[in-house]
Amino acid sequence: FYFVSPKIEGRTLAELLANGRLTLPITLWIARQVAEALAALHESTGMQHADVKPANILVSSEGHTTLIELGFAHSPAEQRHWSSRPVLGTLAYIAPEAITSSLSSQLSGDLYSLGVTLYEMICGELPFQADSPAELIRMHRETKPNCIRLQKPETPKAVASLVHRLLSKEAMRRPASAAAVAEELMRLEIECFTCR
Repeated sequence: FYFVSPKIEGRTLAELLANGRLTLPITLWIARQVAEALAALHESTGMQHADVKPANILVSSEGHTTLIELGFAHSPAEQRHWSSRPVLGTLAYIAPEAITSSLSSQLSGDLYSLGVTLYEMICGELPFQADSPAELIRMHRETKPNCIRLQKPETPKAVASLVHRLLSKEAMRRPASAAAVAEELMRLEIECFTCR
């Protein structure tokens, strides 16, 4: 099976970040568009993207953002015993429960990955970095990320709060839905319009 989509011009968010940090308003604008894409995917198909990361976010020269690469997309309803379920995604961005939980994967795993991406966009580095996959997995499961406001004190409290809620180890403590995240990001975009 395959699908055909129009050619989308632009650069990946990973390429943009390699050239330096973005302003906070642009960061929030890009993240909001990704959250809207996730809301559409979650609500219309019930599917989880399972690989939200800067390399899979395409930004046009006008700032239009497209979430690409649906190769790992799947339905959380696909029940399998945890020991036979493949791990899908990229370890630096993957939700803790996707690696170790006996529960089926959840849509909120995409929100965690968005949180990792937002943290990276704001701080210029990932919240968790390790020399081995096992250590990285342990950090996703057990380690609290450094507070964004310690890394970047100019970050508004409301923005830092959202990112840290997205990075909650427990799926139930994350925002209720991608649509709720998009709404919150829209409010923050307006509040932070003049921030740099």
